[in-house]
Amino acid sequence: MKYIFLDIDGVLNIISGANNTYMKTGKHMEVDLIELFNDFLDEYPNIKLIISSDWRQDLPDLQECLEDVDFKHWNKVIGATGYSDWRGNEIQDYINDNLTDKDQYCVLDDNMYFICGNSCSVIDKKYCVQSNPKTGIDKLDLVNILRILSL
Repeated sequence: MKYIFLDIDGVLNIISGANNTYMKTGKHMEVDLIELFNDFLDEYPNIKLIISSDWRQDLPDLQECLEDVDFKHWNKVIGATGYSDWRGNEIQDYINDNLTDKDQYCVLDDNMYFICGNSCSVIDKKYCVQSNPKTGIDKLDLVNILRILSL
């Protein structure tokens, strides 16, 4: 199985986005980034998503926010990481508890400092794709995900 640990802020939304769609909660999603990610997931239907973002605190709210901007793949979300001192530890705990040696995963985040950076190096960098928080996910990020997942 193929999995993406998905962050939201800096990946599917950006702070200074011109095309933001603001939700009733005051949160926003970047419509162009949602479309790009939808197209990617359309092409690779076997990829499953695990939410590793702080947004995991309220998955129903996240689902509503994403679907309000036509995210079509909530059915691919199979869970969320738990809570620990560092995001890298949270991801590693999920891997240890839920994935097998045959599974492949990629971590998609805009900030690797707490995943494979100086403060927490639990996850090997070869499994990580760092989006630019000023632009969000782009086509090169998607190519790198495919490389990591051997697709």
